[in-house]
Amino acid sequence: MNKNIRLSIIFIVFAIVFLNVFPAYPSDDSSPEKITDLSDRKYEQALIDLLDNAKESIVVSMYGISTGAGEKTPVMLLLNDLLEARKRGVSVTMYLNTRFRDTDKSEGSFIKSPVFKELKDSGCVIYLIPSSRKLHDKLIIVDNRYVVIGSTNWSNSALRRDFESNALIDSPRHAMEKLSRLEDVLKFVKSNTEISGIPDYLEGLPDGISIPEEAIA
Repeated sequence: MNKNIRLSIIFIVFAIVFLNVFPAYPSDDSSPEKITDLSDRKYEQALIDLLDNAKESIVVSMYGISTGAGEKTPVMLLLNDLLEARKRGVSVTMYLNTRFRDTDKSEGSFIKSPVFKELKDSGCVIYLIPSSRKLHDKLIIVDNRYVVIGSTNWSNSALRRDFESNALIDSPRHAMEKLSRLEDVLKFVKSNTEISGIPDYLEGLPDGISIPEEAIA
């Protein structure tokens, strides 16, 4: 057999073995299955579709929720989708920021709104992150598979007017990573004395009002 032919055969066999041992892409399916752009006006309808079709679970981790005035605002439609999901038996968990810039304090009014109470009464699990730390997420995870992440807070201006960059990631692996991270955030909040030392109901009191230390114990 010609020497050059033998060398070519050896090279081909070596290449096949090498590629099987060291594949060009990870073999553990660590890369996302599919990524879809949901920037700007694509976000709202895509998210509505996800919430309306959720089968098992919805997790929302959000910096700001501003309902605005009226019952049919874009944000109220999303919150109503959460209520509808609860009626279908879907678990709904919310992680909500309570620390805002001075100009954003109105966003915290959601916690005092009737729809917040309605969500709690429907069985939604709601974690308020104490204001000693800022939760800056704009994250939704549906059915332990779909991850929506980007820059959009739930406000009428963000949903209908502002330029916002978002993506939908179809990846159970990535969804579990995000859920695990939220569990770590919650553990930190519960265990950190700097944060947990002040009960939630004593935060944000008007200036000049103080509570005696013995009343807190």
